[in-house]
Amino acid sequence: MTPRVAILDYGCGNLASVVNAVRKVGGEVEWMTEMHYPAFTHIIIPGQGSFTAGAHLSEATRTNLTSWKQRGVPILGICLGMQLMCESSEEAPGVQGLGWFPYPVRRLAAKRLPHVGWNTADPYDRRDEEACDYYFCHSYVVTHGERGNPWVGEDDAWLTRYEGDLFVSAIYRRNLWATQFHPEKSGKAGLELLALFVAL
Repeated sequence: MTPRVAILDYGCGNLASVVNAVRKVGGEVEWMTEMHYPAFTHIIIPGQGSFTAGAHLSEATRTNLTSWKQRGVPILGICLGMQLMCESSEEAPGVQGLGWFPYPVRRLAAKRLPHVGWNTADPYDRRDEEACDYYFCHSYVVTHGERGNPWVGEDDAWLTRYEGDLFVSAIYRRNLWATQFHPEKSGKAGLELLALFVAL
């Protein structure tokens, strides 16, 4: 069966490149807004912009997304989408995330922001996987280690370092996938990751 991937359109940019990448890996694309919920097998929450976009998610959309998460529908959050899966962000105090990951999102400590370009994502404590380079464009992250969110052992994670700041570049927890990098802009490695996602 061909995967039918619903892409959440909540007024955030960078949708076209996600649509094109999903089609390249064999998925059919459906648009999902708060007023229209088509039949689908997967959900992608894309995003490039500010965490304030979370204020545009209606209560109905939040409730439905959480319901689908609980049913086991595979969901991928990309960049801002990953951040919205978390609890909150320093970028937009008072705006609530979806709360699926128990982490706050913090501003990178680096002097040069945003963090733009290619960087390496290393699998956390997994020697059977190889590090890959992906394309990043962001200033806020889920921090790790020295700046300190305590790590939850059940997570599968990839970590990236930028100017001495160690942050979480990907999380894989059961049906929830989240990447701080943009797989749709990351060439072959990014398409391979998307292909794995739509095969779930």
